[in-house]
Amino acid sequence: MASKDKLAAAFRRVESRLSEAEMARSTEDAAKLSQKIWEAGADLEYITFMLRLSLEDTDDSWQKKSMAPKVSDFEKEISEVRRLLKEACSAWRTNPKEAYVKAGLARGVMLRVEGVLRKPAGRDN
Repeated sequence: MASKDKLAAAFRRVESRLSEAEMARSTEDAAKLSQKIWEAGADLEYITFMLRLSLEDTDDSWQKKSMAPKVSDFEKEISEVRRLLKEACSAWRTNPKEAYVKAGLARGVMLRVEGVLRKPAGRDN
């Protein structure tokens, strides 16, 4: 039961940190934006880890498939993370495998966002 409570709390933390990241972006606080994106990504990593532990099936072939097309719009990326997070949160009690896949995909999008934030201004590659 404690792990379910921790998982539920992690889902809430990601949403909160995404909101804080959006606020930091609107106030042009680059350091806070980067920190909140990293924290949301870390929580998504925790969520995928905890979901993975709950699965008996070790088929991770879905990870080899290409993810959704890369978009450069921050709001679209965060919206995609939220959509995947909502789907994972809805599924985790009844279908941990689906929740694991959705959380993993959300983490992948967060990695893209983190990568963009780490790039020096003016560099496209």
